Amino acid sequence: MAFRLLILILLGISLCISGCFGSRETDDIAYVIAVGLDKKGEGVVEVTYQIALPTAQGSGGQGSGGNNEKFILTTITAANLAEARNLLTSTMSRFPSLTHIKAFIVSEEYARQGLGDLIGPLMRFREFRGSIMLIVVRDTAKAFMTENNPRVETQISKYYEGALYTNSESGFYLHSDVHDFYIRLKNPVGSPYAVYAGLNPKTGEIHPAGIKVPPEKTDEYLPGGTARSGEQSGPEFMGTALFRADKMVGTLTNEETRAVEILQGDFTRSYLVIEDPLKPKSSINIFLRLGQEPVIKIRMNDGKPVFDVKVRFEGEITSIPSGINYEIEEYRKLLEAQVSLLMEYQMRKMLQKTQELKSDPVGFIAYMRPTFKTHGDMIKADLPEFYRQAEINLDVKTAIRRSGLMWRSSAILGRQE
Repeated sequence: MAFRLLILILLGISLCISGCFGSRETDDIAYVIAVGLDKKGEGVVEVTYQIALPTAQGSGGQGSGGNNEKFILTTITAANLAEARNLLTSTMSRFPSLTHIKAFIVSEEYARQGLGDLIGPLMRFREFRGSIMLIVVRDTAKAFMTENNPRVETQISKYYEGALYTNSESGFYLHSDVHDFYIRLKNPVGSPYAVYAGLNPKTGEIHPAGIKVPPEKTDEYLPGGTARSGEQSGPEFMGTALFRADKMVGTLTNEETRAVEILQGDFTRSYLVIEDPLKPKSSINIFLRLGQEPVIKIRMNDGKPVFDVKVRFEGEITSIPSGINYEIEEYRKLLEAQVSLLMEYQMRKMLQKTQELKSDPVGFIAYMRPTFKTHGDMIKADLPEFYRQAEINLDVKTAIRRSGLMWRSSAILGRQE
């Protein structure tokens, strides 16, 4: 009897694992790579789908007509994403699949009215993945996606994947996906934020987002502000879109964004150009990284939080045009102090802006947990106001550990200053 029962159970299991009941052939599917959202009117949204061309993906980036098209764009105006999805299905001979979406691109106008109604369905619907990159653009999402036709990549999906991880080389924009945004939206761990992007006119003209203050030697930018030209596509990722709850309230420049990444402890490395301490007209290049994780401690003072932050950097000298021997200890200390001064200034500028906006991208709010008796008390508290009133003390120090392939710089013989 037991043997017969075992046979019946095995037969039942074999029927359940015999194959996929809802499978579709690859030739029957249209893969959506990115989705753009623009505000169209009250209760109406304009949804743009970026759909990969399978002939282009498998033929070195060239479509069936021999051109360099890698995707097609379809824009649908509807009440929400679900209706837009239904309407998209009725316009195509293939079934649109959302399982391979790499990016959600939202216009700034749409983001300022709130993303709460968007993020909820994205987290609930099984086709959407939490790793989808979340981007806020200064222009319309449709215009951004139309111009985004990179010539280096043969697959548009690879472009978005690369953009998600190449920020580690500069810190000029943060890693931001739908899952991280949702977690920050629902939990007291810091304010939500998203990658900030836009189109560059490629005229070769520079449009800085701020004024250089010594010892700075480089400008700070927002998307579209860099001086560039050439054949590369117009979109660029530069800075951060700040949110309070689900509404966008402001932006950070590339330098301020790097300051956020530093205080989060996620900063990997970046080149820093600073004013030469002994020859201010000249500059010095430093390859900078964190020496250790930032240490953040909290204490309460008359009901207001006080954060003591310790940040330690390590640097490598990559260029000394003046030829001054900053490798020796006496001059090296001057250079270390110069780097610390600049980084502290940029971090303080970022903190001042975010406190005024009551938006906490670093996540100082999370360190306040021990100051509340229960989680419920923390949820009920006005955390953005706590952050606005907080006193944040910075202790920044830098150690120049290496000097590249040279150890004793000297001036160029016969050079006229």
